[in-house]
Amino acid sequence: MPRTATDLSPSETIDALAPERIAANFPRTEVPGTGRTAFQITSGPDFCQALYYFIPSMSADGHWLVYQRYQVVEDVIQEVSWEALDMLTGERRQLASVATTPDFLTPGEPTVFNAAREEFIYSTGSAYRAVAIDTGDDRLLFEIPSDRAIKCQNCVSPCGRYFFYISQDAAQIERIKDGRSARREISDTQLVRYDLDTGEHHLVVRINAFTKHVIPYGDRHLVFSYDHLPTEHMLLMTDYEGGWYAALRTPNQPGVQTCHYGATRRGVQYEASGGGQAYGGMTCPRTHRRVEFTVPNMPGRHVAAVPAGDRWMTDGVAEGGRVLYTLSELSDGAEPSWQLLSGPWPTYGTGQKSHGHPYVTPCGRWVLLLAGDPATQTNHLYLMDVSDVPPTRGLPDYAADAEMPFPV
Repeated sequence: MPRTATDLSPSETIDALAPERIAANFPRTEVPGTGRTAFQITSGPDFCQALYYFIPSMSADGHWLVYQRYQVVEDVIQEVSWEALDMLTGERRQLASVATTPDFLTPGEPTVFNAAREEFIYSTGSAYRAVAIDTGDDRLLFEIPSDRAIKCQNCVSPCGRYFFYISQDAAQIERIKDGRSARREISDTQLVRYDLDTGEHHLVVRINAFTKHVIPYGDRHLVFSYDHLPTEHMLLMTDYEGGWYAALRTPNQPGVQTCHYGATRRGVQYEASGGGQAYGGMTCPRTHRRVEFTVPNMPGRHVAAVPAGDRWMTDGVAEGGRVLYTLSELSDGAEPSWQLLSGPWPTYGTGQKSHGHPYVTPCGRWVLLLAGDPATQTNHLYLMDVSDVPPTRGLPDYAADAEMPFPV
């Protein structure tokens, strides 16, 4: 029998994501299109999804996975609940739940798993709260001012002390929702640092654009974007103190702009598209060197989150479902070489609850991805084995070039 965490002496550790442990806890399935091995780690009539975008859903040791479960009626989310899955035992515990309302349609997007402190931070629409993974103790962090709107993806610093959140002018968001304004008219979007130890709020950046995604880049910097904007998308960086930001990748071709991105130990990986073309890339935040290449041109694309930065992966929608590719080789003067890892794999429903947002686990052996379960016709989380997938040949290692550890 596999041992649990309580069987350990203080000097021992357990590999929670060891293949034999995953196989003992979860049902195995064969991946459509490639026959790879995957294990279904959520199930049931509800839709399940990892935390929004590329906020880590898993602790660094692989012990805990935090995910969201949607109650859906006629393709509309009625309630969101969040659960913690113990990967050592397969046991689940509910952390919190929030009903959607006409004023609070995206309660899943602002949520964050503070892996360093094993604590989950979520929004009720009027406040931010935190719940401990192990005890279930739930506490108020702070109330959200009535003139601010909370609809964006947030993050926590790797050290676990700082919670970074985005807020926007509530009246402007209401005008956009009612079709009375265009997103280009948004002003006073705020990126704020909240100290979980002292309760201090510190304004990092104020920007007159619709900003939706922010992720940490090490213990001192943040990468964020103003995207979903009619006139321009851009990938930006600031630090924890703020008062400034710099562009990591500006639109260098007419109509070609960045969207999704991920911080890695080699640099920032991103995607860019427009004018019927699709690109992938990686940039060095310190030197601003960049490599860019064509990628499979599919709708619904996301660059995968690969913390090590040694592989570049992308998913998207093909006829029959979602697909996931890994970049096999990148070389000067030649087209990039791609390997299909999964799909087409059907998904169900529309909107974010059917988006893959693939994430390579901290150990590098699995991809955490969303796919459809034909038994319930809902979407669920799977761990797909990629232990045999080699690093991308020819992909730069900007950390090695700079002779210093990344992220900086």
